[in-house]
Amino acid sequence: MHVEVDASIDVSISHDAIDNIELDFLNDNINLVIHMDPVDINNPNTLELKAKVEEIIVGYSSELSFHDFRIVKGTTHSNILFDLVIPSGFKISDSEIEDVITKEIKKIDKTFNVIIIFDHNYIG
Repeated sequence: MHVEVDASIDVSISHDAIDNIELDFLNDNINLVIHMDPVDINNPNTLELKAKVEEIIVGYSSELSFHDFRIVKGTTHSNILFDLVIPSGFKISDSEIEDVITKEIKKIDKTFNVIIIFDHNYIG
């Protein structure tokens, strides 16, 4: 399971909260492993770009969703990373989805390097 946490909060505090969630589930005999994803929720540039990427994704298919959006800025390019959730039975290939979404994001800024992690739902 992925849980997005505020990147501005001390990692020890977020980690403790994640541990407590895992323990709550373990008390119900569910062994849950949570991957903590720090997200910069207060940066206006990140929020603006995230909204634009969401428009691109939903414009491509309202069946798609995404999470773990982040930007890693560099001197020659910026990596735009996110996980794209593909619903069960979706008929379009990952590579076709990636090509279209990447082209649209690069229209915003050609120096963006788009990295998409595909999360497939296997249960409808």
